[in-house]
Amino acid sequence: MPVVTGGVVGGSVLRMDANELKRRLAVVRSKGLRRYPRELREEARRYAQLAHADGACMMAIGRALEVNDKSVAYWLRSSSKGKSAGKLARISVVQAPSGTARACMPLALEIGSGMRLVGLDVVSAAALLRLLS
Repeated sequence: MPVVTGGVVGGSVLRMDANELKRRLAVVRSKGLRRYPRELREEARRYAQLAHADGACMMAIGRALEVNDKSVAYWLRSSSKGKSAGKLARISVVQAPSGTARACMPLALEIGSGMRLVGLDVVSAAALLRLLS
């Protein structure tokens, strides 16, 4: 997995060479720094995102960059949080239209970011809400 292509950054297609990124990460590690510089972390995060979207697992991405797969997991997790990291999301409960048999109506859970989960049964919805709280 030496080259990952995809994504648009500043109007140009993002193309990253795993070997070059691996080399730059190794330079920082060899200096004994505890954290990677922000710009390098962002490049690694984008690489991990694109490679993961292409089907690579976290361990494979970690091996390609010679970093711990937990770092890759953190980069992927932080990329999915975006600007809403640490903020509560508004959850709306939608009532079924009148005249509809409630036993046949699947539950729908809508999260403030626009994500909508449809087809939940009561037990699954309760478990999800417990996890989210």
